[in-house]
Amino acid sequence: MTPSRLLDRSKWAGGNDAPTCVTNQPNKGGPVARPRKPLTLSGLPKAPSKTVPSHSGKPTTRPKGGFHKKKAPQPDVWDRLKKAETAVRLSLDELNEELDRAEIALCSLPVKWAADVEIDSIAEADFATVLSFRESHHNKWGLFVESGPEGDPEFWVSQPLNQASRILRVKAAEALPALLEEIVARAESESVRIQRARKRAAEFVNFMSSKRGSGDECL
Repeated sequence: MTPSRLLDRSKWAGGNDAPTCVTNQPNKGGPVARPRKPLTLSGLPKAPSKTVPSHSGKPTTRPKGGFHKKKAPQPDVWDRLKKAETAVRLSLDELNEELDRAEIALCSLPVKWAADVEIDSIAEADFATVLSFRESHHNKWGLFVESGPEGDPEFWVSQPLNQASRILRVKAAEALPALLEEIVARAESESVRIQRARKRAAEFVNFMSSKRGSGDECL
């Protein structure tokens, strides 16, 4: 049995490169030698290109590891910290001056009423901190920061505002408008109370005047 395709290793087409393939072709009188194409890598898929298009249309060679976005240069952290510390110190000095002026303005009121507003609290412990405007034990009016358990005034601690911590001074400055509103509300309430007391005194005088003619005069 004659194979339909035989490889003739003794004949090479074009010299030393390609082997010939013998094929039976009965219609043309016998086998005919046909050269086989040499095996090359040209038919394999090509490796991906290392160039990518740019915005200008020209190819750009991709660097090893791909493209990486460069980070913007950051200022030195320590320089920023020093600047922040300086700004905080100057701002605190200015804040202390404004708080002193606020205390003088409140003390210059012709009639003073004690009032306080809450500036901090711990709900779980029933602990509160208030900014108060009142008269001290030395008969001097001023701003104070007082804190302690709610409902137990004897355990409260009081200190002048200018001796409080930085955080409490900042909160106190933010609460000054609310404190002024509370002072005005106390003044209005005191005015109503005084008017009510005056009315009671007038009623008493009228009552005593009506009884004077009955011989119940005071000796």
